[in-house]
Amino acid sequence: MSAFLCKCNRIWKRLFGGLGVCVTFISLCCAHVLYNTQTVEIGHGFYYLLSEAPTTQATAQFVQLQGGAGYVLTHNKSEYVAYAVYLSAEESEKARCSLLETGDNAMCLGVHCNKLYLKKASDKRSAAKIKGAFESLYGCIQVLNGEIKRLEKGATQESDKRILNDLARKLAYLSKDNPLQTVEYAQICNRAAKRITELTKGVVYVKDLRYVLCETCNDYSKLSKIFSL
Repeated sequence: MSAFLCKCNRIWKRLFGGLGVCVTFISLCCAHVLYNTQTVEIGHGFYYLLSEAPTTQATAQFVQLQGGAGYVLTHNKSEYVAYAVYLSAEESEKARCSLLETGDNAMCLGVHCNKLYLKKASDKRSAAKIKGAFESLYGCIQVLNGEIKRLEKGATQESDKRILNDLARKLAYLSKDNPLQTVEYAQICNRAAKRITELTKGVVYVKDLRYVLCETCNDYSKLSKIFSL
């Protein structure tokens, strides 16, 4: 029995020893990647107001009838229906409280895009251009967010369409000039430009702008993951 226990102890020691070597190796690899990675700060967050009802087509339609986006957001392999997205946690929480007063249950979800990690030498050389591309897209998001607020406060259709058409032209330009030099960036800008242009052909509704904003913010988050560790 003692010989058997000794043999087991030796096996366990070898296993733990091998595990320790693997952990050390992985740690060194991670340290090497971090050491050779350049970070770019963008520091933006998107705060979604989500329905707590099951995610179905009926839920999305109900949210739209309430004046919400009805956008289906996938996060951590789960799906939610979004009423809207905000650029600050305070605004999202304020909207949630307003919904609660009407009897609708909702929750807030924050999605943060803080840093871009540049690993390729070519990306490092283009760090300023990459940051500029993200800031240009975020600037368009801010303009769209501002137009939603203006329309909510009673802005005229004429003034709203004028600004939205300018925004669509800016997005279309970014899709062609494409400072990020990626297919994804061009697709995001082009899709948003087309959606906004289509909306300005008729009566512009807040709920439709909210949908485009949710979609574009979600696209922005996905785009930032290209430069994740």
